[in-house]
Amino acid sequence: MATVAIGTGVALAAYCLDAPLRVNESKNILLYATQPLATIASTYDDTNNHVLHTLLVGLVHQVGGGWSRVALRIPAMLSFCLLLPALWWFVRREYGAKAAVFATALVGTSPFFVSYATAARGYTLMLLLFVVALLCYQALLRTPDRKALWAVWAAAIALGLFTIPLMVFPMATAIAWGLLAMRKGGGASVDRLAARIAVWSAVALAAASALYLPAFVAGGLGPARTLDTISNRFEGQFLDLVAHPATLWSQWHWATPVWASGLLLALVVAGLTAHGRSCRRRGTLLLATGLAWGLLLARPLLLDARMAIWVLLPLMVTAGVGIAVVIEGSCLRVRTRWPEVLTGRRQHALECVALAFVLALSSWWSTRTDVWATAPDGTGAFASPALAAMALSGTDQMQPGDYFAACWAWDRFGMFLYVRAALASPQDVERFGDHHLGRVAK
Repeated sequence: MATVAIGTGVALAAYCLDAPLRVNESKNILLYATQPLATIASTYDDTNNHVLHTLLVGLVHQVGGGWSRVALRIPAMLSFCLLLPALWWFVRREYGAKAAVFATALVGTSPFFVSYATAARGYTLMLLLFVVALLCYQALLRTPDRKALWAVWAAAIALGLFTIPLMVFPMATAIAWGLLAMRKGGGASVDRLAARIAVWSAVALAAASALYLPAFVAGGLGPARTLDTISNRFEGQFLDLVAHPATLWSQWHWATPVWASGLLLALVVAGLTAHGRSCRRRGTLLLATGLAWGLLLARPLLLDARMAIWVLLPLMVTAGVGIAVVIEGSCLRVRTRWPEVLTGRRQHALECVALAFVLALSSWWSTRTDVWATAPDGTGAFASPALAAMALSGTDQMQPGDYFAACWAWDRFGMFLYVRAALASPQDVERFGDHHLGRVAK
């Protein structure tokens, strides 16, 4: 079942890899990923430049990927493909094999996660490093004296920060979860664990600062100002801030029917009743996520849906645990009243049917063509299935030096990438600018 769940997620990402270009990935490819690697490493003048991921995309571009959007999306997709087994392993060790299968299935086929697994952005890489940090903690709760494992944890945090400084929130979630699990479980004392967390967190922050040093020296924006630019300042009314979680939930599940979104939320509640094996208590992972979310209250922010993707991952894990809780509870009730009706084989068949139902529905929602055209602004998708046809309709008549117009300012990034990939001998561009794209018609 785990192989089917992971394989379906990988196949779905591969199927959607040729999805229409979106604004931020097009902008990132043109502005940064096609520059020399040294320039990429020393440039951080825009928070859309997820530096570590951009370096990987730049490497793909230079080793033969060229301007193919499929090739340039490979680093994001590979991160997603590695995320699924890593997540399965974490949930399996924490909540059991059944919960791990359904959690992996929900994440692997979620339209929101698939949309970022098939875009040249660094969010799936950040999530992969987040789960690696959680896996390290699981082992450290049992054997806290393993310095090599602490070094891996610090490296995952540092690389996550080098990808997106937003990693500070998954870092806080992982730290809070480790402290909560250690407080409720056995093993080393909280004070001892807290001291080691402080030391290795300082190591992680120092390593991330060293990675950003070329950008600081070059005078780039730097990660210190990122939290001021990655999110919208809270300028609305207090009720907007209170309703923000509900707004995010609707944006995360824009591609699914209302009943499915409500069912997922109910499964999250059901998942809170399961005991975690690391701490033998309920709801520890979501409580840790809530504590990390509380950091936002120091300066009220309205995060975009993509900026809060680190919250969606624990929620989907808890929903997967909820499915396992519902199935196990239902089967237990049936066996209690009719022992001969539900044998072990029949229960396993029921679990397989439930998994097939989840995979089929989610995969269908993720592959609907209208999903890519109607994604809300919060997802950062802005995908237009017709953009490629419009951009390529006149490439056979274009000559070097010709201009073309885009009806909407954001379209120029995607249009230029489509045209650039289609032309046999495109002129080299030292730096992306409006004069390379043509005059934009308002």
